[in-house]
Amino acid sequence: MRELAARLALAAGFFAAAWHFWFTPPELVAVRAVDFAREYQEVYGAPEQSRLGALFGARELVRRTTDPGSADKYREKTMSSRPLPPQPAITPEWASHVAAAAENRGPFAGRLVRKYVYFDSAEPPLNAVAPALRESLRRTSFLNAWLNAGGRDLEFVLYPEPHSSNAPSSVVYPARRQTALFAIAGLLLYIVLSLRAPSGIRHDPVPIRVLDLFVALSAALLFGLPLRIYPSTQAALQDVVGGTGFFWGVSAVLLLLLFALARRAAFRIVVDPQGVSFHGMMLSSSISWGQITGASVRETHGYAEGLELWLADGRRKFLGWTGMMDFLVLARALRQRFPQLGLTPPPHPEG
Repeated sequence: MRELAARLALAAGFFAAAWHFWFTPPELVAVRAVDFAREYQEVYGAPEQSRLGALFGARELVRRTTDPGSADKYREKTMSSRPLPPQPAITPEWASHVAAAAENRGPFAGRLVRKYVYFDSAEPPLNAVAPALRESLRRTSFLNAWLNAGGRDLEFVLYPEPHSSNAPSSVVYPARRQTALFAIAGLLLYIVLSLRAPSGIRHDPVPIRVLDLFVALSAALLFGLPLRIYPSTQAALQDVVGGTGFFWGVSAVLLLLLFALARRAAFRIVVDPQGVSFHGMMLSSSISWGQITGASVRETHGYAEGLELWLADGRRKFLGWTGMMDFLVLARALRQRFPQLGLTPPPHPEG
């Protein structure tokens, strides 16, 4: 059972790493402090120099037609388009931090991308604003809304699909820093549980270990793939009977392959004075020397595959040596017991 526990620990560590690497909040909220005077000048201010061309003329026509007349009127028009209800949770200090982030200052500077500061919608004080943003989206189909709080004009933008946002990875994937810890923990547990003094005839552990790592990593990647391709982790979990379930089903099949590798790694053949015993992952059996009436080498197309033990009850038990280590121990013991058979060591034992 140690071999199975080792592989379960390895898979659990890799699966937890994949989960934390791609986990996203259900939605994000972007915030920016708005300077309407500057924006008005950028949008409706007279161009520095006249330019020729139809495109420039069209832009000038739009600018003059939609010009509200002043920065104050521009602000009033914008703020009244999709206003949010008053939010006492948005304090002047918090609003000042948002404004400072635009100048790469303050505690929110690391969350700034293209004038917007990004937050998890469940993070205070955004959790107080998020319901109003969802209601505004439902009524107007617009993702953004406006609020004057803390003496500042703020724009809030709701992102129901975090993967489509420009938010920094630390906000989109808040648990990613823990990924390495889970992967290393799973690998260390796998190594500790797999450490065992070699005894008896067994399969070569090196290719089995390589397959363990490859299968566990592949299963973890398939497990985490839906978390990446869906808009958010929540969206992936809501489609368990669809695409997510398909990928997770394939991942589960690979876990069954780990179970088969555990059985292979746990298998041992022990030769002792009483006979030959076979130790599996959960069951064991033995054949005494008195039950063995003979032995022969099985060959297929001229290639020796292993040994056949002839039992007193007429049965034959085949022991393949492909991939087995120290198989010569059994061959020597059988030669000593049955010298008349003329058994020779396997010409090319693998492992």
